[in-house]
This record gives sequence, C-alpha cells and structure tokens, in this order.
Amino acid sequence: MNRDKKTGILLGAVAVLLVIVVGLGVFLIGMKLGQKKGESRDIAAAEDLPVQEETPALTRKPTAAPTEKPTPTAAPTSTPTQAPTAVPTQPSSVSSDSYRIDAGLREWTSQGLVFLQGDYITLYVNAEDYNNGLIGWEANAEGDSLKIYYPKAHDSGHGGTVVTLMAFDWGENGYENFPNYKIACLTENKKYIAMFPTDVQYNPNDSVQAEEYARLRQWASNIDQDNSSNPFSAHE
Repeated sequence: MNRDKKTGILLGAVAVLLVIVVGLGVFLIGMKLGQKKGESRDIAAAEDLPVQEETPALTRKPTAAPTEKPTPTAAPTSTPTQAPTAVPTQPSSVSSDSYRIDAGLREWTSQGLVFLQGDYITLYVNAEDYNNGLIGWEANAEGDSLKIYYPKAHDSGHGGTVVTLMAFDWGENGYENFPNYKIACLTENKKYIAMFPTDVQYNPNDSVQAEEYARLRQWASNIDQDNSSNPFSAHE
C-alpha cells in the first residue's frame, strides 16, 4: 500500500515536470518567432523609406589676390589746344591762265562805305576817304595781287603802299617768307594773303601825309580772317 502511494506521487511529479518543460519550450519558441517577425517588419519598413542621396559639400574656390596695384589714370597736365582748321586739298578749279584777282572789279556805295567788288573778292573802304582821293588800287600784270595805296604819297615818289592783297593756290606757301603778313581769307581754291610794307611809305616831313597814311594803315590792319571787322572777303 505504501509502495503504490509513493509510486503515484513520483509519477505525478514527473508529469508536472514534463508539463513545465513543454510549456517553457513553447514559450521560448514563441518568443523567438516574435523576434523574427519584428525584425522582418523593421526590414520592410526600412526598405519602404526613400533613399536620401548624399549631397556633396559645396566648395568655394579662393579668389586670387591681385599681384599688382592698378595704375591710376593720370590727369591731364596741360590745356588742350584747338585743332587747326583742315586745309582743302582738292585742286583749284580756277586756272592760273584765267584767274585775275581784279576780274570784274567795280565800285558801289552803301551806308557811308565804298565797296570794291569783283568776281572773286570784295573790299570795303571809308567812303569819305575814297571820295577824297585817299585810296587807290591797281593789280599787277599777272593778276594775282592787288595793291591798295595812298595816292598822295604814291604820286610824290614815296611808295604809298598800304596793303597788297595776294592770291595763292593751295600748296603754295611763298608768303611764309614775308616779314609782315596776315591771312586775309581762305576759300576752297585760294588763300588770300595781306602783305604789309615794313618801310616808310609816305613823306615823313609832311604832317598831312603822316596823319592820313596812319589812318589808312589802321583800317588795313583789320584785314585778317580772325578779325570780326575784316573789310575783305572772297568768293568763288
């Protein structure tokens, strides 16, 4: 009787132990399966995420430092001069055979002035002096110069030249050797030069001649292309 009881107790203990072992095994297996499922979900979630491309770091090239200092523009140190007037270079349309400075020269009076006007030139003088015989004129044989003179001195052998107007073709510069001259006027084909005498052209012992000649020379001194009161002009 006692032996059977002990055997039953032992068998019961073995059965309980088996149940515990089996339950523990089932529990461990379940945990391992759950861990694998969790890893699978994490992997799937990771695969679904967009892959972020790697952005390269921005680089900045260093600016090269200048090797030389810029040279400042120098300020002008002098006042510019006016450019010379351009000189026409075309050949003359008036041949030396047909041109005469006194061509068509005639006189007419207007507003107290006497105008000597021809085909190529115009010269005005004081009407009172002209009418009183204080102004005379004559062209040379070649017809390229016109002398304005003081008749009283001229007729008494003292020259009397007040000014000589000379026509030069472009390219002729012989007047540059004259001791006293001015450019009277420029045209497309001619250069007109006013040449003034440098010696006494009247009787120095005659006070009347001295006074009248001085007045005429003062008038003639205005024959200058740069003078707004220039009494001489030329045309073609």
